[in-house]
Amino acid sequence: MPTKHTVTTLDVSLSLCTDTSVSLSRSVQTPQSLSLCTDTSGPLPAAYSPGYVEATWYPWWEKQGFFRPEYHAQMKHARNETFSLCFPPPNVTGSLHLGHALTAALQDARVRWRRMQGHKVLWIPGCDHAGIATQVVVERQLWKDQGLRREEMSREEFVSEVWRWKAEKGDEIYHQLRRLGASLDWERSCFTLDPRYSEAVTEGFVRLHEGGCVYRDQGLVNWSCALRSTISDIEVCLSLTPRGAVPDLEDEVVVATTRPETMFGDVAIAVHPEDQRYIHLHGSRFRHPFNSRLLPLLTDTSIQPELGTGAVKVTPAHDHTDYHLALRHSLPIIHIFNQDGTMNSHCDSWLQGQPRFDARRLILEALMERGLHRGSEEHSLVLPVCSRTGDIIEPFLRSQWFVRCKKMATQAIAVSVCLSACLSVSLSCTHTLSHAHTITLSVSLTHTQTHILCLTHTLSLRLWTLGDCVSLRVSIKRRGKPGSVTSGQWDPTCGCVTVIGV
Repeated sequence: MPTKHTVTTLDVSLSLCTDTSVSLSRSVQTPQSLSLCTDTSGPLPAAYSPGYVEATWYPWWEKQGFFRPEYHAQMKHARNETFSLCFPPPNVTGSLHLGHALTAALQDARVRWRRMQGHKVLWIPGCDHAGIATQVVVERQLWKDQGLRREEMSREEFVSEVWRWKAEKGDEIYHQLRRLGASLDWERSCFTLDPRYSEAVTEGFVRLHEGGCVYRDQGLVNWSCALRSTISDIEVCLSLTPRGAVPDLEDEVVVATTRPETMFGDVAIAVHPEDQRYIHLHGSRFRHPFNSRLLPLLTDTSIQPELGTGAVKVTPAHDHTDYHLALRHSLPIIHIFNQDGTMNSHCDSWLQGQPRFDARRLILEALMERGLHRGSEEHSLVLPVCSRTGDIIEPFLRSQWFVRCKKMATQAIAVSVCLSACLSVSLSCTHTLSHAHTITLSVSLTHTQTHILCLTHTLSLRLWTLGDCVSLRVSIKRRGKPGSVTSGQWDPTCGCVTVIGV
């Protein structure tokens, strides 16, 4: 009997390809015409043709509503159980690759099996807006096709181009998923910038802020001058690059630097407290070679005496190490770059408006003209590069939204350590893994603790394609103590409240 049933199924399938009047089963009727994509009314091809065989199946599946959870009511073997799954939304910037195909195949097998078991199944498709990647791709396409830059358009015009791109690429991705045979509920397909999801993001943001997880503060962030936006740590590629170390001179101290273009942001000179070369100069002040600003000589144990001359210039607004050093010593912070990487009004007039790397050359030339240049030598350093644009990342001090990670990281690490202990016990019993692997796992967790607990992550991407943060700064005139007039953050120095949400 099983063999006879198998042969019958194959006969029905073949007949369905050649004669659309055949009924697939007693409970489901085929549509009057299955030739929605390809004409299959002619004779069978001489060799097996996947396109011919698959041409009409998927449109018929969709038309019958097999992929929708509502079809559960028509199933004779229906059970009062549900199963839902979301297909990881691919970036709208490109086409599907082998990894997407593997995910679709594995998830499709699972949801079809659940339907066979009688479950009420929902499998949701969608696309991710991929904010940075989409903006970069659309900007390149505009320049290639129309010779336009984003700055030459209004935000509304650029966003409309992004939505046009999304419609084109999103349809291509959905077509590919259909060609894979993925049994997704297309009537519930979603896009991560759809209004209903944007409302959910706003609600989540407000709740996180009220819970103290999200906050606004001034901090040093990874700034892409090409994107004119903050980017996260995972979008920064670190590469080891040879660079000339260029010392500049004060009357008594020679300072080594790989970034002469930031000299107008210098606020101090720092040395190690035990460096014998500079002990007699502790507490002294030195004059800046260009603007006559007095720079104090500080001592800090974070300075490495063996590097360069052992004396470093402190530029808090454009270096992460210098920023924390400035906080420890209460130093002023001077920002010298515009958002596009040009020099701002804190520099001399001959530098204002110059691109940062042109400014580097001009400053070196000026040092040589004044007799303050003392040579250069090769020095390798880790250079942060934007993974999207290839632009060299500039540390920028900005008012941004940040998320506190310490509490979440601590909880995650606690679970990981517990899991590690469970694995170690299990492994010692089953002997399926060597002791060396357990040690490797422990070392990895220790590194994770050291790295994560000191991090906060910025949330403020400055992209035209993203929605605006719902935040207002309100001035309130009142007498006495501020009290609890709002759920915002009160600033008593100016009588203002930052109100989050609507």
